[in-house]
Amino acid sequence: MFRRSSHIAVSVPSEKVSEAVNHYIKLFGLKEKSRSEDSVELVGIDFTIWVDVAKETPQVLQEFSVRDGSEARAIIESTQSEITGESPCGFYVRDPYGLQFHVLVEPEGI
Repeated sequence: MFRRSSHIAVSVPSEKVSEAVNHYIKLFGLKEKSRSEDSVELVGIDFTIWVDVAKETPQVLQEFSVRDGSEARAIIESTQSEITGESPCGFYVRDPYGLQFHVLVEPEGI
């Protein structure tokens, strides 16, 4: 059901985004693929790091992918985890220990 994704999101304060982007480019040899007002996409050979503006405390956010978003939501809601928000391609989950994850709902046909 849940599969680990090759995407990682790193949220940092807005004034540190450029510094973080340069750090991860140098550290991992990444290339900048896209940039928006609140996010920068950096790509490597087999993984992607999103450097996002932190809306709360800076954190690292692991992503999991699912084919059936409704089934994933039902499983999450049956545990002590909670869905904390939506994204254009999925939703965010916070577990009982305070850790947050992104669940990517794969488009049909993948």
